Amino acid sequence: MPRIAKALAECEAALAQIAYDPAAHAHLRQACADSAAALLAEQNLAIAERQYPTLHQQWQQAQAQHQSLSQQQRQSEEEWQQRAAALAQCPDPTPALAQLEIQQAHHRQHLDRCLARLGQLRQAAQHQAQLAQQQQDVGQALQQAKHQEYLHRELDRAFGKNGLQALAVETVLPQLEAEANRLLGQLSDRLLHLRFVTQKGKREDTLDIEIADDRGTRPYETYSGGEAFRINFAVRLALARLLAQRKGGQLQTLIVDEGFGSQDAEGCDRLVAALNAIADEFACILVVTHLPRLRDAFPTVLEVHKTAEGSQVTLHA
Repeated sequence: MPRIAKALAECEAALAQIAYDPAAHAHLRQACADSAAALLAEQNLAIAERQYPTLHQQWQQAQAQHQSLSQQQRQSEEEWQQRAAALAQCPDPTPALAQLEIQQAHHRQHLDRCLARLGQLRQAAQHQAQLAQQQQDVGQALQQAKHQEYLHRELDRAFGKNGLQALAVETVLPQLEAEANRLLGQLSDRLLHLRFVTQKGKREDTLDIEIADDRGTRPYETYSGGEAFRINFAVRLALARLLAQRKGGQLQTLIVDEGFGSQDAEGCDRLVAALNAIADEFACILVVTHLPRLRDAFPTVLEVHKTAEGSQVTLHA
């Protein structure tokens, strides 16, 4: 739970630094959902584009048919004029004139059908122009929707776990590693060294701590209790300092509670030496221990005794 709480605090600090606005994020997600209308318009446009070649071909065929009928009409009119002239020369033009009138009526009917077909094709051409305008409008809306989608993807990537959060971790780890190794070197006489290793996986990222001594890199579990305490102490103190710096503050008090019991005599001396080395960086360092031999290691001692009336504190300076 402490590790989760620390991670949550880091996330909240990262969100505070980037001025994350949940309302703006929700607004962008709603705008992305509203772009679905543009996708429907794009589907209608695709249907119109598939129908366009057939309508255009029909219009061309009607144009050709109209030209052919116009040519036939001109030929019929010329023929009618020729026959009318011939009829005028005939002594009795009535039968021929009647036949020509029948033919003319037939051609007139055919011409009316062609004109009706031409009107239909003109309406189809007008509808095609409207579809082209719709295509242009939908294309512009689609470009805007794609741009909004791109912005939403970038924002989603930036606010995701592989975005600003990962960048913040990658930026902090070198500082944390350097500070932890500086403290660990004082505690172990430069024998212990740690390294933070991050790996990006397909599902999740990992953070491992590699610890090395004069025998090489070994798992954390293989180190003794005293060595493990020095490693934990160095990492925790380095993390506390880094968090204080990130918040614009400075650590004033350091409390070490029962950390000397796991150390041998040499380890206790190194821990005391390390605390003395960083004493100027804190206003107060408080060490809680039951080891009598450490009583003279610090300039001021608060000795607690249990009595029948309760605990009593004696100050030795």
